Amino acid sequence: MAARVTYSIDGTDLSKLGVYVEEASGLFSVPKRKTPVSIDWPEHHGKIIDTAKPTYEEREITLKCIASGSSGGDVGVKAGQVAGLLTSAGLHTLSVTIGTVTMEYDVYITEMSDPYSTWGGNKVVGRFTIKLNEPEPSSFLPSSDAE
Repeated sequence: MAARVTYSIDGTDLSKLGVYVEEASGLFSVPKRKTPVSIDWPEHHGKIIDTAKPTYEEREITLKCIASGSSGGDVGVKAGQVAGLLTSAGLHTLSVTIGTVTMEYDVYITEMSDPYSTWGGNKVVGRFTIKLNEPEPSSFLPSSDAE
């Protein structure tokens, strides 16, 4: 049996708002490594590179979300509630729980698409994408010195 996955923002479970994450990317990837400090002596072959403490650029996370409702307006309200969680000042905690393990990312929103809705019977299904940035990634880095 597959483990249940839940997504929450600042403690608000997205599924309680009627919004589900269909696909997520960037949660486990290693961010791009920053260029290490180097010294290029003219009389020395190559360069001296400081690899003692690797540092990384910010992490980009993408959440592809889905919401259903009785109308396009209903889907828009649900997407708006998620946007409301992310658009206030400061960083927001994205928590992803897989089974009994919870990972947390301190993020801010960089982009959110308008919900794209499709109609079928008396249901409307809306899909939208949220792009987040974790400016100081600390989780899941290869270095044991992650801060």
